[in-house]
Order: sequence, then C-alpha cells, then structure tokens
Amino acid sequence: SELAVTIARQLGFALERLRAEAERKKVVEELRESEERFRMMSENAPVMIWMSDANGGCLHLNRLQRDFWNVDEAEISTFDWRTSMHPEDMPEIINRVLEAMTNKTPLSVQGRYRNALGFYRILQTEARPRLSPEGELLGMIGVNVDITEQKNAEHLRREMNDADRYRILVEAITDYAVYLLDLNGNVARWNSGAQKFKGYNSPEIIGKNFSVFYTPEDQAADIPKSALEAAAKDGKFVTEGWRVRKDGTRFWNHVVLDVIRDSSSNLLGYAKITRDLTERTQA
Repeated sequence: SELAVTIARQLGFALERLRAEAERKKVVEELRESEERFRMMSENAPVMIWMSDANGGCLHLNRLQRDFWNVDEAEISTFDWRTSMHPEDMPEIINRVLEAMTNKTPLSVQGRYRNALGFYRILQTEARPRLSPEGELLGMIGVNVDITEQKNAEHLRREMNDADRYRILVEAITDYAVYLLDLNGNVARWNSGAQKFKGYNSPEIIGKNFSVFYTPEDQAADIPKSALEAAAKDGKFVTEGWRVRKDGTRFWNHVVLDVIRDSSSNLLGYAKITRDLTERTQA
C-alpha cells in the first residue's frame, strides 16, 4: 500500500512536470505565432511602421519604412533614423520624442525626412510607449504617414487668392497633376504635370468633367460625385484608387481634393493635386 502511494505520488509529479512542460511549449508556440502574425501584418501594412528601444534605437522597420529610407533588414539595428531629419525640424522632433519617452506618453509630431531618393518628405508620426508589466519603458512603437501631398494642397489653397502666383506655382509643379474644377466637377485649369500623368493637353480637357479619369466601374457607382460631396462637406477629401489615362491605361492615383471658397466661405470650386503611385502599388 505504501509502495503504491509512493509510485502514485512520483507518477503525479512526473505528470505535473509533463503538463508544465507542455504548457510552457504551448505558451512559447503561441508567442511565436503572435510574433509571426505581427510581422506579416506589419510587412504588408499600407503605412510605415517602426519600433524603437528605450534609447530611441531601431528595433523594427516594416517594408514601407525600410523602402523609404533604403535600409536593408540586416542593417536595422545600426541605422540612425535621426540622420534623415531636416536640420530645421530636428530640434523640435527630438525634444518631442524625448518628452514622450520621459513621461511615457503618446507622441504626435510632423517633420521633414530625407527619403531614399534624397528628397525631403513630410511625415506625420503617431507613436505610443511600450511598457513592461512593471511599468518600465521598453521603447516606442509608431507609424509614419507621408502627408506631403496634403500639405502641398494646403499650401496651394493659401496661394489661390493671387492668380499670378497660383499660375506660377502650379506650372512649376511637374511631378504632380494639379488642376481646378468648377462646382460641377468640370476642369477649369490644368498644369503640365496633369498632362504628363493623364495624357490630355489643356485644350482637350478644359471644360470636360473630371469623371473621365475614373474607371467605368467607379463612374457607374457615382464615385466622382461622392468625392465632390465629401470634399464640400469636410473641406478636404483624400483617397487612392485606379484611374484611367487618355490612352485607356490604368494607374494608381493618390488624390487630395480641396475646396476653394471666397472670403464669405461660399464654395467656388475644387483644387486637386494627384500623384501616380502605380509602381509602389504594384510592388
């Protein structure tokens, strides 16, 4: 009887160890699966995602963020993101980041960063602190959103009251399609960037409705009208989608649709600034 009890006790201890080991393996496996899900989600996200350590060093940069800075995945731990900041914006950004990390508070800041092509782009950064169960700061995790086109549209809107400055400004922007629409969505002005992207010269397109750039499916769903209504309601409308060139080919278009109002806030029309992102989207 005593032998049986001893055997049962030892067997119980062995089973408990096996159960604990199984639980540990299960937790490890679940953690591994969770990390893999995060990695896949981050890699395929349509925004730039990053993670830092408690000293501000890079721990993780997703595909879009690596492409923006042209950083190889193996170089993440040695990459210093601060070297890409515009010198004029650096003091403000650094101070805001240090304040957020010191106080363990969320961060929201804008600034100019040099991309892989050597051009400065305006990024909106939204970040949150990562804390241990004991409340110790582990670092920050956040997203960067390129808002350059939006800021350009806002700048363009401020310049609208001076026709000569507007004309000079818009014609100087050749990397973006910039044009004006009347209240009905008919094209009123058209810059050289718009001709390059969409294939129409000014005499061909002036007076035509901007819905001609939309796919037949979007036209059938009345998407152009919905875009104008959204901009009129909110003051701005930002979207992306497939559009159609004069020759019928399709391209992926990033659009900022802004409203034009007079001094009495009466709606006069719309200003559109668009960018061809086909190569990035296909990649």
